[in-house]
Amino acid sequence: MMARGVEQCTICGQWVNMGYMRVINPARSDSLDLPYIGLHALEHGAFTYDGTLHSKARLDPLRLAQLLDLKTKVEGDRPAMPGASLRLVAYPNPFNSSTVISYELPQSGMVELVIYNLLGQKVRTLMAEAKPAGDHHVQWDGRDDTEQAVPGGIYLCRLKAGGRSKLSTLVLIR
Repeated sequence: MMARGVEQCTICGQWVNMGYMRVINPARSDSLDLPYIGLHALEHGAFTYDGTLHSKARLDPLRLAQLLDLKTKVEGDRPAMPGASLRLVAYPNPFNSSTVISYELPQSGMVELVIYNLLGQKVRTLMAEAKPAGDHHVQWDGRDDTEQAVPGGIYLCRLKAGGRSKLSTLVLIR
């Protein structure tokens, strides 16, 4: 018997909410409707999905990255002048339960790493302390400062160090 309002994932058998998440980039006057079943398929590492409502289809990761103004780069690319800028990357992204946020500091100093929702409200402070120059990693488990799980959606990660700041977009799928 078909359940109302949900469709079954053909990969894991889990029932997933039918419907769409609209991702909007007001700066570009652009938006994209993503079916929840497609976002769920990303949890399994699949860009293709099969559901009762949406049948077979494929998410376009490049279109999503373009909409979110995510910079794509080949691993190993560095600025022409080493250490000239901050580096901030999260993997996996999109993620389900946790993601590792990696950052590179050109010089030692105070570092602040904060997660915000799309309304600009602080969700979690991951770090606010002095760090040496070099590569660093922090894990975010999708929880806020009160240890409550936050809902799936798009979050912003801001790294502030040495008078500069870098912003990265995180996609949490629940």
